[in-house]
Amino acid sequence: EETEMEKRSVLVTGGMGFVGANIALRFLEEGYEPILYDISGKAIDFLEEKKANWKFVQGDVEDWRRVVETVETYGVEGIIHCALPINPGSREMAKSNWEACHQILEVCRLRRIKFVFISSNAAYGYRPDPQPLRETDFAPILTGSPLDEYGAMKQMCEALTTMYHAVHGVDSVSCRISWVFGPGTHRGWYPQWFLSHALAGTPAKLERGGDHEADYTFVKDVAQGVY
Repeated sequence: EETEMEKRSVLVTGGMGFVGANIALRFLEEGYEPILYDISGKAIDFLEEKKANWKFVQGDVEDWRRVVETVETYGVEGIIHCALPINPGSREMAKSNWEACHQILEVCRLRRIKFVFISSNAAYGYRPDPQPLRETDFAPILTGSPLDEYGAMKQMCEALTTMYHAVHGVDSVSCRISWVFGPGTHRGWYPQWFLSHALAGTPAKLERGGDHEADYTFVKDVAQGVY
């Protein structure tokens, strides 16, 4: 019988959130024991149904000692960093997120474990060119296309992630996800809105926003891509 240390474990920061919970579920389906690290203890419904197969650790991602303790306790082999310590738009957002990302990367360096940073399409900034991006396309490095502070913060954390790979050899990657929708979200993204009307057999009418183009991504595809 497997012990706690023998099980394959992955730590998901922000694991009680929409994206983090779906990523944790994907790893759970592949035989991992996800460790959901979050400041909130309220799980999404589909996680509650499988509560015996994952662990919850309540903690702040800015608490370096707590993260290290969790990694050591469960023999974590990788960290998927989904947490957003301070909501976008707040004055302390950039500082808090930078420090949290930096500290978690330090844990990965010291414990020689993998790191996945969940970034955002906001890192690309404003793009008047409607043509699809390619894998070889680069984001502006804090100059060039206008960026909001959220996009700039994501760029900074991506740069830090790349530096830790190049300088310290941390097995790391950044994933830019875009307009994610699906099970567990409280946001009424258009794909869910259209589907709910279609299933109910009622007309769907947009008072505004019909010309808005966005790369919507189903959350299960995000989880598969991260896995």
